[in-house]
Amino acid sequence: MRYVVFIFYDHYKNSRNTAPIAYESALLALSFLLFINLFSIVNFFDLSLFFTSLIGKSGGTLYMASIIFFFLPVYLILSLLYKKHEIMSEVHKASNIRSHKRWLIIYIVVSVVTLVYAIKFKNLHG
Repeated sequence: MRYVVFIFYDHYKNSRNTAPIAYESALLALSFLLFINLFSIVNFFDLSLFFTSLIGKSGGTLYMASIIFFFLPVYLILSLLYKKHEIMSEVHKASNIRSHKRWLIIYIVVSVVTLVYAIKFKNLHG
């Protein structure tokens, strides 16, 4: 997973707008990708019983709950596991990075499609 953080970091450091916060953007992107995958699993296998206290809550409450209970802890754990100076100092072949960026984009698209399918599946069978 360190390499995935590096791939995101490399992408963001080469962007004019996100270069100053490339490391933080990489951790947030990975957190969001993990959230998409977790939410897909929860919907597909109908594990929503773990979130019964949030049923019927407003969108703002769900938004804050997801930040407090998922994004913040995941972000903090990732920042402890993958230190900024370690990610910034990694060196990989440019051809590998380009190839793996493509694979990461494909993985992100597949994750989003899986999430949409899981939500549709739940609505059809739930």
